[in-house]
Amino acid sequence: MLTPLFKKPKFASTVGSMLTVVFGCLSLFTVLMKDFPQPLVWVLCLLSPSAFSIGIAQVVYLEAQGDGAVFSSLANGPHPLYVPLIMLVLDCILYLLLAVYLDQ
Repeated sequence: MLTPLFKKPKFASTVGSMLTVVFGCLSLFTVLMKDFPQPLVWVLCLLSPSAFSIGIAQVVYLEAQGDGAVFSSLANGPHPLYVPLIMLVLDCILYLLLAVYLDQ
């Protein structure tokens, strides 16, 4: 998706890979900090690597509590599991629209 922004496709793929790692690491703040603000979690979840990492961290938390990630426990834990799920669906739509726009 970054290829239209750069002249060299190889450089665009390198930048894309690095951004994926950086955005994934941003989600570590939600796990490491106690009382992380919930609105900031919604903002971080706009970045799909962060949403995925926050979702995985929440699943691990729910598994450690013994319930697991089931529909009845979607709202349990420090960050509800439905937040990254909703945002990943929204990310798919936003990235599709962005890809169509950049392809023009």
